[in-house]
Amino acid sequence: MSDFNQYDHLIDFDTLQLKYAATPKTRVCKVCGTVFKPNDNKHLSCSHRCTQRLYLARRKARELQEAEQTTPVTPVNE
Repeated sequence: MSDFNQYDHLIDFDTLQLKYAATPKTRVCKVCGTVFKPNDNKHLSCSHRCTQRLYLARRKARELQEAEQTTPVTPVNE
């Protein structure tokens, strides 16, 4: 019978615990504020509708930022 504990010194259990941490039980939607149960650690919104709203808001902010960077500044003639 083999002893599996002989390999324990090779495994960093603290890192494994952080990497494979359980999904939070509840989370608050970033868009509408509803409390929901996420299926994954990456979920920030409660529904597809809120996900789309979040995406559109990020896209609009990015487009405004790009427009500000590309707009030439014209000097004012005094």
